[in-house]
Amino acid sequence: MTSPIWLCSSRSPASWRSNLQQKDTRFHSVSPKLQNRIASRDAVFSWATDRSLLASFRGGAIGAYGGIARSAVGSRGRREYHAVLLSFLGHAVIDLRNIETFFWAAALGSLRAASEKLGTTQPAVSQRIASLEGALGVRLFERAARGVRLTAKGHELLAHAERMMQARNDIIQAARDQTTMSGSFHIGVAETIVQTWLPRLIAGVHAAYPALTLEIEVDSSEMLKAHLTSRRLNLAFMMGPVLEARMENRRLCTYPLSWVAKAGLDLGPRPLTLERIAELPVITYASNSAPYRQVRDMLRREGVPSPRMYGCASLSMIVRMVQDGIGTAVITPIFLGAELERGELEILDVIADPLPDLNFTATWIDGPDSYAARVIARMAQLVAGGEPCLETVQMPGIEAET
Repeated sequence: MTSPIWLCSSRSPASWRSNLQQKDTRFHSVSPKLQNRIASRDAVFSWATDRSLLASFRGGAIGAYGGIARSAVGSRGRREYHAVLLSFLGHAVIDLRNIETFFWAAALGSLRAASEKLGTTQPAVSQRIASLEGALGVRLFERAARGVRLTAKGHELLAHAERMMQARNDIIQAARDQTTMSGSFHIGVAETIVQTWLPRLIAGVHAAYPALTLEIEVDSSEMLKAHLTSRRLNLAFMMGPVLEARMENRRLCTYPLSWVAKAGLDLGPRPLTLERIAELPVITYASNSAPYRQVRDMLRREGVPSPRMYGCASLSMIVRMVQDGIGTAVITPIFLGAELERGELEILDVIADPLPDLNFTATWIDGPDSYAARVIARMAQLVAGGEPCLETVQMPGIEAET
């Protein structure tokens, strides 16, 4: 039998029981023990001031005795009565906020981080977790040296919590104006994207979703990956793909790498050998990046055991060092059009294996709050491909190409 949901007054239990007996004879069909439980304040789990709360919990599942509650209210008006959720068969009444808090505390690994994510205080988060644990009758977290750690039962329930949040978000997205997204959205971006098409994407997102505030972080792809994992970022445009569990990737663009130097730099006859190139420092992306490792390994294979390499996360700094004649660089020339056209830099002809391409992806963690990430990733695909991104206003839920 479904647990019923009751409306009762704020009067004493005895008065409430008497009122039920007078208002609806069906109350007599309930056992005396259950009558006492209905009338007892000990059975009250949650209070509210509006009957609409009924719609948010087990909608339509009022049960066989729902009519008793409605007739008991009568014409007295909802202002005198409180919506009370009761669990007569042992089923816990669960606040969806507590489920959401549990999910983010588990995902972020600390109550403090969860409070920041949810825009509330740490004591409020602790209270919500305690309330959920009390309603479920299980312990969800153990205290750890840094933050909190899920118990075995917490791990088991986390997937269910995520599905509940996803269902809630699906309902919200289906009901709302599909051109509306609001709040803050954190994007991490590799500088190559900043120097190419990011401004066009920002303009498109602003035009399509003016209530959405973009927070943009520029960093190396390795750092962006770390910030995605810690959920500091909602989405990253980075060198990818990231082949890890729960990570979603969508192809954005591919740019070639080239050997670049200051025009007129005395490097000897062309084409150049790698041994000749290595006589000067080789400047490229940050030392924890894939291009850095690939260039280093290439030089070692060609007989340069200890190449002098300068790793740098700033493309503008790499270009400046090359312009100053400090060394040669391995970067993508996609954003060097002006410098090449003015004759300040040149692309070198080098006898070596082809340099690998830079593959950029839109990457995010798949989860209940990833709707905006999917929409903006699709817009980024359109912009990176040279198309206008505003068409996603009419189809914001479109699946991106893989």
